[in-house]
Amino acid sequence: MAKLTIKQALQYNVETHKAPAIKPNLANTYYNMGIALQKESKLEESIFAYKRAISVNPDFADAFYNMGNVFQEQSKLEEAKEAYKKAISIKPDHLVAYDNLGVVLHEQSNLEEAKEAYKKAISIKPDHVDAYNYMGIALTEQNKLEEAKESFNKALAIQPDYAEAHHNLSLLLLAAKNFDQGFIQSEWRWKTKERDGTFLESAKPMWNGEKNQRVLVWGEQGIGDELMFSSILPDLYATSLKILVKCDKRLIPLFERSFPVDVIYFSKDQPVPEDEYDFHIPMGSLPLTFRKSLDSFKKSASGFLKCDMNKVKSIKAQLMHKYDKKIVGISWKTTSPIRGSINRNINLAELARALDSSNTQLLCLQYGDVSDEIEAVKRDFGIEVIQFSEVDNKNDIDGLAALMAACDMVVTIDNATTHLSGALGVQTKLMLPHTSDWRWSISENSSYWYSAVQLYKQSEVNDWHSVLAQI
Repeated sequence: MAKLTIKQALQYNVETHKAPAIKPNLANTYYNMGIALQKESKLEESIFAYKRAISVNPDFADAFYNMGNVFQEQSKLEEAKEAYKKAISIKPDHLVAYDNLGVVLHEQSNLEEAKEAYKKAISIKPDHVDAYNYMGIALTEQNKLEEAKESFNKALAIQPDYAEAHHNLSLLLLAAKNFDQGFIQSEWRWKTKERDGTFLESAKPMWNGEKNQRVLVWGEQGIGDELMFSSILPDLYATSLKILVKCDKRLIPLFERSFPVDVIYFSKDQPVPEDEYDFHIPMGSLPLTFRKSLDSFKKSASGFLKCDMNKVKSIKAQLMHKYDKKIVGISWKTTSPIRGSINRNINLAELARALDSSNTQLLCLQYGDVSDEIEAVKRDFGIEVIQFSEVDNKNDIDGLAALMAACDMVVTIDNATTHLSGALGVQTKLMLPHTSDWRWSISENSSYWYSAVQLYKQSEVNDWHSVLAQI
């Protein structure tokens, strides 16, 4: 007999176990199989198992709830929403279904409906810290900062060591430019369940402002964060005997040219002997000491990275020889796994059509294989977006820096492109979604991290038209 697939085996079981007496057990069997498949990341098979459980027991609330979780993991938000609502209709006090329904509605930018779901969860369990935390995030995104702070503080009054609420409170404080308290709260990021990065294992202590010491600084989070926080390296260098920097290896050539010659660099996957340093600190913790006020950002805001000027001249000459036009570098999407990052992306066709003019040549700064998108824009609208094949935009960051410096202007969404062009001092227009990251503040039109970056934020959710009109 041929081996059955998981789906075939499940279908076989449901067809051959018709007896009413065994239905409850059969439903639980399918449900447990769904959980096991979900843990193994066999998501389609997991959904099939939950559906089989529901076919046996249509009032199986937890099967609907778990199926909603799988849909959410697949970014099928509408299906997830319906599954959570079905679980709630069967079991009106299903606490975590309200939580997750709220999160899905939140991701769909239905903030008022999301808040209602969180309120319902709180009414079921008044000390439910997760719902207060989610409520705080929604209120922050509505710029209702005092109400958001109150919600986070309610969660912390119930559970003082609730890392997620501390971290989200830090984002609120930083967005409001309360740097002193915001960066203190930001240290809780290492205790959150979904922390971005791994804390360095070292027997040496954390650096806390000690002078004339050998200090290892290590990168965390993505390459954009490493670029941004590297602006503080000269501050640390000025107070230290020696600094060592552990970072993404793609940044090392650029850093070596930009910072003092005696700084020592290691790639992220390279071990650093502990006898080489006295203290260590993650890059994202440097602001605790060096960025306590708005004025403290000014020393590096005008641009602190230096590209290879010979490369810049060569690229500029090649571009001007072929295109005697203003060169505008563009980047339009991010692959960041951070919640809500998809809202930063803009369709290339929409961007290209808005920027296209007789005296402008668009240049691709986007990383990854985007040739199909570029070909579609040329085919459908006759707009050419050139790709400079001599530079690998993803892996050759030093070359990308030179390519950016050869541009007259950069227009980009919120991704690593912004941080690189801003750190180089290249004139940059940054397109932001209605709810943007803390580092771009709340209502500013310029960046305190990079004076060359001008901010253009959506006035309404998903409204790129007004942003492009301003640019």
